[in-house]
Amino acid sequence: MKTIETKELTLKVKNFSKRKETEIYSDIFLAAGHRWRIMIYPYGKRRIPGFLAAYVKFVDWKTEPWGWNVPAIISLTLLDQLNGTSSVRKCSATNFHGKSYTSWGFHRFVSRADLRDPQKGFLLDDTLLIKAVVSTAVETIEAPS
Repeated sequence: MKTIETKELTLKVKNFSKRKETEIYSDIFLAAGHRWRIMIYPYGKRRIPGFLAAYVKFVDWKTEPWGWNVPAIISLTLLDQLNGTSSVRKCSATNFHGKSYTSWGFHRFVSRADLRDPQKGFLLDDTLLIKAVVSTAVETIEAPS
């Protein structure tokens, strides 16, 4: 029997405007026995400047057996820390599989202009908050009756 397990993690990036990294990673979190992390690219990814790119990464892809497949429902939310009305949330059902599909997300998650707009509240005290929610199936063993 399968049950759905949902886990979430919020990546908090302090001093965001002063950071020089091209990639920023969250701590690893567990969902359905698999390891996941949030990845953001503050200055864009794949030659798409002017946007914050955001992804959820399936960390265990290198150790999975041949033919592995992990279906999941993923959401990413850039939090409006002022009043919650401008939060950007993107969600989709997807399959993580093989060595080619190991992350899910957006090259153009939010524009840098919107990110810096103080009315939108994405950078409060120069701190960015982005939340990932991962829902995926877990095999459970039923006790014999």
